[in-house]
Amino acid sequence: MGKLVGGMAACAVLFVGASADAYKITISEDSSLSINYLLQMQALAIQQAAPEPEKAIEDRGYSKDLFVRRSRFLLGGDLSKYVSFFMETDQPNIGRNGDWSSPTYVQDAWMTFKPLPELVIDAGMMPVPFTRHILTSAASLNGMDFYGAVLKMPTGSHRVFRDTGVQLHGIMLDKKLVFRAGVFSGSQNIALKKDATGKTITASNPTDKPRVAGIVRYAILGTEGEYGLKGIYFSTEPILSVGLSADYVPDSVWKSNAVLDASGAVTQSAVLNDHLGYSADFFLEFPIDADNEIIATGAVMRYVEGAGMAGSGLAMFVEAGYRWTFVEPIISFVQYKSVWKASDYQALHAGASFWIAKHQSSVKVDFASEKTGDLAEVDAIKTFGLQGQLLF
Repeated sequence: MGKLVGGMAACAVLFVGASADAYKITISEDSSLSINYLLQMQALAIQQAAPEPEKAIEDRGYSKDLFVRRSRFLLGGDLSKYVSFFMETDQPNIGRNGDWSSPTYVQDAWMTFKPLPELVIDAGMMPVPFTRHILTSAASLNGMDFYGAVLKMPTGSHRVFRDTGVQLHGIMLDKKLVFRAGVFSGSQNIALKKDATGKTITASNPTDKPRVAGIVRYAILGTEGEYGLKGIYFSTEPILSVGLSADYVPDSVWKSNAVLDASGAVTQSAVLNDHLGYSADFFLEFPIDADNEIIATGAVMRYVEGAGMAGSGLAMFVEAGYRWTFVEPIISFVQYKSVWKASDYQALHAGASFWIAKHQSSVKVDFASEKTGDLAEVDAIKTFGLQGQLLF
């Protein structure tokens, strides 16, 4: 445990006092280029990671890990008043569990056309517009990380909740009303079932139907018109927004294989189900004064993949924090209840964010108690984590 504590201390010292702003290069009156770099380091201790099944849960050891959670380069710019772009790379989990093979890949890449100030068109690879949580930047989360266990999308239909497509993005009523609605690639010829030799038996979406997704949000107080939403804005004015969203991915879930006769001819086609997710969410930031504010967010997500399917269920999370100067204690509750108890998930988090220089430099701690499986039968696994962030 001493090595982990030392790693945590080093992680914290590295980021305390660091502060930097994004580089913006002005090319002309309507043309500019912005360059950013995001580095997040994490130290984790996870109970029961070592194989000690003969011991009681409270006596089992902890794995200890210090690794780079995210290393990202961000590049964006305006070519003119009517055209802009954004590109982001990622190399996640470098060195986690001794694995140094984490690849660098393009996570976001889209162009934006602005025919009207209130309505723009995005085309490329971008976050699927489903729930505010997915649209929040990893660099500006309030807690330590995403609640990924309750964000459900079919295998092969996304990469880190991104998909390629085209969407309309509207910002109206003095930035009070914001919507995104798009058509995306969805699940395309993904091997859902293979035989013993590795040959694909059933593939997704044989007729290549597109994914359709969208979100609409309304700011009751303040505004939230930015493209990348934030988990905390350090706002001087109250912000309260609510949203509804949906994500439909046809023929993306395996239900049964095709039936063949003795000659190998198909007598009954494979059965594929659609994935439908819909969600309601909220975000609140209520400043009391410059040094005190309340931050809360949450969402309820319903997933439908057919009767008796493990991917059908109800998910939710709620997170709340109170910032006093640069210190913010945070608690959250996360849960997924599937139609199959073995696929259930529940977690309780308690931690704090230390805003050394807002999102440019921060240190976050998180203590979690997690259950995966039949919640009445499985033991809770404890996780202790620390993260340092530098955004330049």
